Amino acid sequence: GLNHSRVEDFQLACYGVDNLYGLHRDDDDGPNRADRSSTVLIYLQAPEKGGSTLFTRRPLEKEKDMDTKQPLRTEAAALKLFRSYCDRPRRNFVVVEPKQGRAVTWPNWYGPNFTEFAKSSTHGACPIIEGRKCVIQQWITKAEPLPLRDERVAAIFTAGADISFRRHLAIIDQDERCLTDASTQRGEYITHLCPTDGTRFTVLDEGPYADVGGMKVTGSMTANLPIVFFEDDGFSLSFWARNVTTGTKLISLGKMLSVDFRSLDNNARSVVEVIRGEESSVFECQISESEWVWLSLTVAGRSLATDLSVFSDRGEVLGKASIAPLQENSCLQESESIELNLFTPLQDEATTEPSGERTAFVPSQQQQQDGDDAIAFVPRSSGTGPSNSLDVSFILFHKSTLDLDEASVLRLQARRYNVNT
Repeated sequence: GLNHSRVEDFQLACYGVDNLYGLHRDDDDGPNRADRSSTVLIYLQAPEKGGSTLFTRRPLEKEKDMDTKQPLRTEAAALKLFRSYCDRPRRNFVVVEPKQGRAVTWPNWYGPNFTEFAKSSTHGACPIIEGRKCVIQQWITKAEPLPLRDERVAAIFTAGADISFRRHLAIIDQDERCLTDASTQRGEYITHLCPTDGTRFTVLDEGPYADVGGMKVTGSMTANLPIVFFEDDGFSLSFWARNVTTGTKLISLGKMLSVDFRSLDNNARSVVEVIRGEESSVFECQISESEWVWLSLTVAGRSLATDLSVFSDRGEVLGKASIAPLQENSCLQESESIELNLFTPLQDEATTEPSGERTAFVPSQQQQQDGDDAIAFVPRSSGTGPSNSLDVSFILFHKSTLDLDEASVLRLQARRYNVNT
């Protein structure tokens, strides 16, 4: 069977009067193969007349030029032949009339491992005579599962990256005002990623990719990670960040593990340090404040073997750090979860201490200055909130560890994500 991890992003296509799509196949068995095992076509809008989907049920290579009786060699000849088929379909053809809500599917490859190419999957979209037709085309890949739909994905917090967040604040929970899981797990592993006291979110139109936004976090965020993350295959945490300043504890897991970005030699150098108890691993890392970087942390179950990788937006590895497995597996306390904190100030470098109680959502005066997209989380008590600030986009959790190659691929795949698809 097939699962959602092999479903590619859908494509929307609309056809006006006299628009058509000539005979073709959705894959090829040559060097340009796309490895699409099957196709799903859904009619969203049906025209008044025309626009049927026609299947010849024979290889495209057998089609002949109507005038020369030779194999098709020109686009004009191919279109002339196809229009004739649409006008007078052969008895062995399959013609699917467009109807709103109707779906049709067919294989492009056969066999248990999809090794036999379906040469007879030739089809085309006949011209619209009256009205307009819109369809969704979705392909099922037979290649590697798509990383963002991998069954190991435990949670996705889009952090301002999608249209629905900017327009409707749809992933802000109405009661706790936290980010909610946008993955297919729907909060099974991590229900919320919440702001700490005094934290402000501001949605950004500009993100790590074109047409993908982000979120400015002034303050820090917290979540509860299930204990299952520290058993079996461990877990991975990945996210985009920009404008990262030294003096920031990027990640902390209770008292067991932290990832710090700090300065050395009177701010002459900056380093990333992974700390686990008395052990640590550090690398020098000059992160440009204006560029997005992709961070990926993996923790291997109870052994707490830890790996951190930092990539530039172009995919260059800016640095890596590793801490070997514990000689004896960690004995975690009886608990259902471990507290995760993101982007907290380092106590020895922070200029301002966080203060205030856990709060509800209240409008702030600063929101008017920041614009309509500002989302304020203001403490009820008086006091100055945290001063650290950075931009983030796509905070992803996997319920297993990722190797360096997988982390790099995930960096690329995140650009294809859109919560509306």
